[in-house]
Formats: sequence, structure tokens, C-alpha cells
Amino acid sequence: MRIVKQRLLEMLPDVCVFLDVDDLKTGKGAEYVDVSSITLIFCSVGYFASPNCMREILRTVVTSKPIITLLEPEPNHGGMTRDAIHDSLQRNSEPWEKAGIQHMSKYAMWGLEKEVASWGYHLPTSEQLQNALFSNEPIEWNRIGALQDITLRVLAQRLLPGQKEEVYVQGEIANQTVVWRPPVKQYHVFCSTANPGATALMCELGIHFGLSMEEHERHLSSSDKRRLYTSSDGEDMPQCDHFLLYLTDLTWTSGNESTAALANDVLRVMEAGVHMLLAHEMPGVGQEERFACPFNNFFACDHGATPQTLLHAGVYNSIATPLKGGAWRQASMVMLAHAIQAVERTEAKPRSRATAPAVRGHIALQHRKAPDQPPASYPAMTASSTADDVESSPHVTVVEHLATFDAGPLGLGISCSCDGVIVSSVDNESAASAQSVRVGDVVIAVSGQSTRGLSKDEVLRTVVAASRPLTLLLARPESGRGAHV
Repeated sequence: MRIVKQRLLEMLPDVCVFLDVDDLKTGKGAEYVDVSSITLIFCSVGYFASPNCMREILRTVVTSKPIITLLEPEPNHGGMTRDAIHDSLQRNSEPWEKAGIQHMSKYAMWGLEKEVASWGYHLPTSEQLQNALFSNEPIEWNRIGALQDITLRVLAQRLLPGQKEEVYVQGEIANQTVVWRPPVKQYHVFCSTANPGATALMCELGIHFGLSMEEHERHLSSSDKRRLYTSSDGEDMPQCDHFLLYLTDLTWTSGNESTAALANDVLRVMEAGVHMLLAHEMPGVGQEERFACPFNNFFACDHGATPQTLLHAGVYNSIATPLKGGAWRQASMVMLAHAIQAVERTEAKPRSRATAPAVRGHIALQHRKAPDQPPASYPAMTASSTADDVESSPHVTVVEHLATFDAGPLGLGISCSCDGVIVSSVDNESAASAQSVRVGDVVIAVSGQSTRGLSKDEVLRTVVAASRPLTLLLARPESGRGAHV
């Protein structure tokens, strides 16, 4: 939670924040609760299994201190639902055996029951702790920069005494103006009838920005800029700027026929060169009815996963727009609108079958056509080079590949600059070596999140925070010389 402390201090320089790993000098932490106005509790599996953390929440509840509850939405990072939090608190109150010794509860085993009594209070029940945690609407933690701004803004607003007016973060994406333009082709978006919720998402976007939905051939008019043109007719697919692949828990789990139909539509648009617009409903606050799920489910799930033919074709090579609920929905709608509008004002060229991605093990390789007469030498790429530099060089043929790591990537060394990530070393015995990652590779995306435009710290946080299995989308000059770092 050091990042929360750091960002709060940047936003509210006068606020005093205690973080035990930084500021605990003496005692066990309970005394710092007494001199704090509010206790921020980051709910995770590890929190409710820690006697020191439970000491802090017990002291907060018995002294009636206000609580701000921060929820971790990602299961891979210890995320918990309200029911899971209730169950953890309940288990802490039940008899517990350790090393052959039976204890009345975990609190008794930890010595917290006697400690609370020494404070002059009765031990709170699990229901009392649960009610204290959720007496106010919880705040959701986010690792994606644009969404994290909202988390910190909501948190800061809770800390401002008597604040009634709306608070904003400078540059917050939710406040950006969306300039809506007519489609380049006939339609903005194609929504497959085999993709549950895709049309409904476009309806939500239209309502959000006051756009009228048109599902038929458009006729240019003075009001054309305020219309969202969509189609679900297969014959219109080549005439759409984007093909929407709406990713939820239902996308690949609606039955064999539906999955096959959607997979067929996806392959058709990839062959036709229509842009694939990915939109992913992520778990979190306000997402209970949207069938949100972790991105990992699309690779392995008991109820159904992405067909292997699509994985081999690189269906997830582009960055998915993150869709969240609650206070974060506005930002998601803006990002989705920007993604729809981010289309070149020229006709897209169909992709031939000959250039479709090939597959070698776990690495999807996509080759771009080499120059007719390669130069004798290739320009060197430095540690400040970006993927844009690599791809824009007229003398370099670029190979893109996707490397997947189950629990790492162990042994992968990277050198970061403000504009990109360059692999600086690879252990010969590591998973990265097995995935054919080379020194000089430019990492252009981490588990679906682009590294372009990120600061050094943001890139490192993305790598650390990314769910496992972690995927790296890399680019390298085909000459094999790589980058000089």
C-alpha cells in the first residue's frame, strides 16, 4: 500500500499518512490507530490472516474510528468478495488447532483476545467487524493508471473534511471530451449475434454520450455526428470500422454452437482486415450483473475458453478496453469511445492468409514483409528506443511475438526507460529463454496493457501487478542484432 500513501501525499500534501512498514517505530500498531482520524483497510486474503492487521481493525472498531474499506478486485492478488471477507472473519472466531494445541479462536491463539480485554473492551463479533467494514460504500483498488486516478480521487474526497463539491484529478480520463465523428466506412461497429451483450454494450455507450443508435444503412446528414452506427448483419462486416469482441464470463461459455459461430465471425474479420475492438468486463464494484471475470478465464476455464484457433491467430494481440463499474464506469465509457474513434481515415487493407500469425509452441509469430533490398547494416536500438522507433524504421523488419509465463517471468531482466522497455538480459535456464525472449527485444504490452507512453515506474508496476499467466508482446528487428543496452 505504499503506492496509496505516495499518491495521497502527492494529491493532498498536508495529509499525514501512517504506513506500518514505513512508520512503525515502537509498539504493535494499535497505538497509531488512536492518533489517526481514519483507518484505511485494504481487504485481501493476507490481511485477515495476519494478527498484526487484525489488531489494527480490532482497535479501530472498539474505539469507533471511521473506516475506509479498499477492496482488491483481482483474485490473483488476493482479492475477496464480501461473502469471502465474512467467511474469513467468521473462521477467525471459531475454534482453531495448531501444533496439536486447541484454541478457542484464532484471536485466542494470537493473544488478541486478552489484548483487547486489556484495553477494557469485549472482543467484537465477526458480524460487528463486517458491519464496520461496510458501513460506508467500499472503494475499489485499480492498477490501471486511468482507473487508479479515480480510486485515489474517491479516496481523497473521503479524507477532505466537509467536502461537498465534486473533486477532480488533473488529466483524469473520465473528464475528457469525446468528439464523436461519423464512421469511416458504413458503420462504426459490428456486433455479432453470437457475442452475448455486445449490442447492449453499444446501447449503453450511446445512452451515455447521447448518441442515437442506427442499425441500418446511414445517410449523411447534418446530425450524422451524433449517431452510433452498428450492424449485426454478416454481409455488412467488411463495411464496419470495428468488430466488437465483448469479453465476459459468457463469451465462450454459451454452448458449442454459439462459441463456434462467434469464433467463425472472429476469423472472418481477421482475414478481412477489420479492426478487432476488444472490451473486457473486469471484476469489481458494481460488476455483479455484468458477468465480469478475470482475463485469465479466456485462456483456461472449466466452463469454456477461447478456441485454440483464435489464440493461434493472435485474437488477443491488441489491448482490451477495461470495463469497470461504479464510479469507474464513466472512465471505461470514455476509453471505449476513444477506441471506436481511433480509426485511420483511410480504407483498411485486408490481410492475406499468407501473413496470418504462425504458431511455434507458446509463441505466436507475426512477420511483416521484409524490404526488397535489406541494407548492409541495421540501425542500433538504444535503451531509450521504443516500439514505435522499431516499427517506424524504414530499414528494420519487425517480428512480433507473444511469450507466456506461468509464474514469472523468472530470469527475465529488463532495462526501463521513460518511453519503452528493452530486455537487457535473459538467464539461459529461465522461462524467458525457453520462450525465445532475446536481449534487445522491445516489450510493447504486458498482459494486454500497452507499455507505450508509460513512465518507468508505471511499467514496473504493470509487470509486477499483472495477473499470471503473464504475457509479453515483444517486437524485435528481424536482423537478430537486437538492441544495444
